[in-house]
Amino acid sequence: MGGERRQLPNKLAKWLLLRNTDPYFATKASGILWNGLSIAASEALIAVAGVKSRQSRRSGRDNVRAKKNTIVIGIDFGTTFSGISWAFAGQPKNIEVITQWPSELSFNSDTEKTPSTLLYGTLQDDATWGYSVPAHSTDECLKWFKLLLIDPRDLSPELRESAQIATAKRLLETSNREVVEVISSYLQRLWNHSIDCIARSTGKGLLRLCTFRVVVTIPAIWPEYSKARMRRAAGDAGILDIRPAGETVLSFVTEPEAAALATLCDLRFRPDIKVALGIPGGDHFVVCDAGGGTVDLTSYEAVTTDPLVVKEAVKGDGRLCGCLFLDQAFVEMMRSKVGSHVWDALPNEEIRQLLHNDWEHGIKKQFHGQDRDWVVTLPYGCRSAADQISRARKSVLILNNSDLEPVFCQIVRQIEDLVKKQVEQVQLKHNKSPKASKSYDTHFSRLWSAICRGAVIRGLTQARDSREFPVKIASRIARISYGTTFYETFNPTIHLNIDRAWDEKEMKWVANNQVQWYLKQVRPTKRRASDG
Repeated sequence: MGGERRQLPNKLAKWLLLRNTDPYFATKASGILWNGLSIAASEALIAVAGVKSRQSRRSGRDNVRAKKNTIVIGIDFGTTFSGISWAFAGQPKNIEVITQWPSELSFNSDTEKTPSTLLYGTLQDDATWGYSVPAHSTDECLKWFKLLLIDPRDLSPELRESAQIATAKRLLETSNREVVEVISSYLQRLWNHSIDCIARSTGKGLLRLCTFRVVVTIPAIWPEYSKARMRRAAGDAGILDIRPAGETVLSFVTEPEAAALATLCDLRFRPDIKVALGIPGGDHFVVCDAGGGTVDLTSYEAVTTDPLVVKEAVKGDGRLCGCLFLDQAFVEMMRSKVGSHVWDALPNEEIRQLLHNDWEHGIKKQFHGQDRDWVVTLPYGCRSAADQISRARKSVLILNNSDLEPVFCQIVRQIEDLVKKQVEQVQLKHNKSPKASKSYDTHFSRLWSAICRGAVIRGLTQARDSREFPVKIASRIARISYGTTFYETFNPTIHLNIDRAWDEKEMKWVANNQVQWYLKQVRPTKRRASDG
């Protein structure tokens, strides 16, 4: 061995060149000098290279087989409600939505989502969740905790000062827990129930043989660090636990993109989708995800139709004007109708029942400005003295269009403003005024489960050959800029004096804190086919 220096054999150098993606290594591999490397050792490395090459070919075949044994699971963890969908990687047309949630009320169990609520018991790990939270405990249960995953400085002023954030913080402090801990506790229960449902469908034996690819949805306006916190919560929830079949792969997709994928899968057969071949200006789609807390929008332009390929047209937008503010407006309207002193004295269980029966599963889903009466069954505490004397079995409140329009108008107006801004940005991008088709009355099927189904579609495009899949997103708009810092010789005409520093080693003035940007915000980023 000694101190002899030998050049790396060409055969091994070429193999290393092919096996490494680092650009610096790739340019230097063929000329590397190894200190003390014997010919025998280098021949042994060549033999290892051959073994690895054969293993690589075998692993390629194994990957094809593994894709058939992969279950893709999409998790839509929402501010107010959450849902999960799943599908086998080889069956993209058969996406199943988890239902049969544990529930105190039997008619809640078969819905596509369950409330994002958690109530801790007396023991450390004892907790009820979703529809299982007792009606009389709604004031003490943790809710809206998803909004606390983001640092206060990154919240909009209206969100920072909202009653929902204040309530979520108070409940979190009362529970003496960190927000990631609470989210992981909720996700653990959501996950365990979903895995039980999948096992009942596939059989436990087959489930053990399958690897998991999990896609979690996040709001488009969330900063990048939110992914790290969600990944930690998913790990603590047991989602990434070691399984006999292999490693679980976790990825993220924005909520409007997931909604877009689910919607575009339904749109791909429409004959009226136009594509601008080679020039900008094809059909554009503004996807609005009106969730529990935030409303997120993303705009896409059709690139090709067979398969349907779209690219993100402009940077997405969002605002805190989700359905929980709609709920709040309805409660305020009811308080004004029956009197604040009467409403505030009602038991929580009676208020929850009224909101669930007459609002959540009645007016909220069916009202669209029609001129008709809506009947709300009032709790016993709201009945008039005459009703109580006559022992009337129930008392009702009749609401009409003039009562309900103000409840919806403020929120709907904010959402319409967001849509209008997105359309205007598309128009500015193309320097023209394409016709905007206002089609808010167009309804698509299975809207409530669109995001978790879209998450599965995103996972399917990652798990399978994307050429087989009918919908692809070619490029996205970068939300943040990426770059590296460096220093260079100071030039007073281009550098700031605050960055000027003396370099003792090079004996000259340099400019510190300079940045070389590799990807700038709002620039389109192309995706590999495997990324979906």
